[in-house]
Amino acid sequence: QLFKEKRYKEALAAYQNALSVSLPIDTAIKCALYGNLASTFFKLGDFEDALKSCRKAQELNPDLMKLHARAATILGSMHKYDEAIEVLQSAIKRCPDEDKKTSLQRSLSNMKISQEKIRKRE
Repeated sequence: QLFKEKRYKEALAAYQNALSVSLPIDTAIKCALYGNLASTFFKLGDFEDALKSCRKAQELNPDLMKLHARAATILGSMHKYDEAIEVLQSAIKRCPDEDKKTSLQRSLSNMKISQEKIRKRE
């Protein structure tokens, strides 16, 4: 709810608190928390921590294509286009769902366009 209300600093604290609980946390919930943490860091402009959190979520559920798209978006925001493109290409190869694959392909096309725009400016 805090994230939806754009109260990102409070959301960040809530996600971090939930992850610090010493009780065992279901892997799916832990993955969602790290994914949400990544989104929150991203909204706060902390791309390094966003990427770290996203990668932790990916370790927990490497088949969740949304996490690959999120990682690519973060990498693109860091101007690491080659790495973002690799992430998307790898996800497209692994993706069994045609609708998700189409969405990933669209993201890949957009990432290549962004990369080209940056290269033209240099």
